[in-house]
Amino acid sequence: MTIDEGYIKFSYDWQEKPTPIEINLSEIIAARKNLWQKGLIGVYPDGIGFGNVSIRTSNNQFLISATQIGHIELLQKEDFSLVTEYDFSKNWLRCIGSKKASSESLTHAAIYECAASIECVLHIHSKVYWQRLLGFLPSTDK
Repeated sequence: MTIDEGYIKFSYDWQEKPTPIEINLSEIIAARKNLWQKGLIGVYPDGIGFGNVSIRTSNNQFLISATQIGHIELLQKEDFSLVTEYDFSKNWLRCIGSKKASSESLTHAAIYECAASIECVLHIHSKVYWQRLLGFLPSTDK
């Protein structure tokens, strides 16, 4: 069996250069650190990272934590990538940053598409919360 979780499964155009950040990231960095300290974002023993955060910067753009950084407790601005374009039908996105955008970037894009009022997405992993909230909140199949 091949384990392929936590890895990018879409095509992308990545502009490897400093992430163009025009907003204050202190709140999203603090929230992500809190989730990391609680074990809701991190790295499994097999080395696969899990969980990520993003914040909308404009209508169709957002900053997202980069791929493969679950081991880092306190993120810096270079640990984010700006997603500038995406196309669900092509399973593709364009991002700018020192690191590639998270493997969950298109999921975050889909959530932002649901409502203009969504400003932030926090993606965690917790079996306890999942079991407790199953049947009460929308979720994927078991």
